[in-house]
Amino acid sequence: MTELAMRRTLQCVYLGISLVSSGCCLFQVHVVPCSNFVGLTCLLDFLVLKRKDMMMHHLFVIGMLHFMNTHEIDDQQNVVTTLLSPEISTIFLILNNFMQPGLVKRANQLAFVSTFAYYRLYNYTKAFHMTFFERARDPLETWQIYISIYGLFALNVYWGMLIALKALDPVRKQSA
Repeated sequence: MTELAMRRTLQCVYLGISLVSSGCCLFQVHVVPCSNFVGLTCLLDFLVLKRKDMMMHHLFVIGMLHFMNTHEIDDQQNVVTTLLSPEISTIFLILNNFMQPGLVKRANQLAFVSTFAYYRLYNYTKAFHMTFFERARDPLETWQIYISIYGLFALNVYWGMLIALKALDPVRKQSA
């Protein structure tokens, strides 16, 4: 299998996972089992990744999921839904790879930017639940929570800045 075919196959797998986990979030069904499936995918994907930012992303997700699976969290369904809902933006990101330039691709890119800003930046701040910190059994677990929650948020802010710069690139080229 060629590298392009392998990449396309993985993108289809990721699209399926994002669709299922987004459906679980939107309909509030099987959210916790779905999050564990996403965590397993992150763990397996971590082994084949080459991009350091994606490796960090997966480690942060695995850290949060590990904590939630080993502790009793108040309102776990809503907390997991908030943490899993950013997968909605991933759908549009992956679909963009399969589209030809044109109006539909631009609409998809707008949907990606909108869902990224809402779910990965604005809505994610709900994930900063004090219940996580209250459930920590020792300082090591407290650090696990801090690193996972704030590390993932910082990475999303970084990616958001890259997205904004890319969106502004045509404007900068026009004015030059």
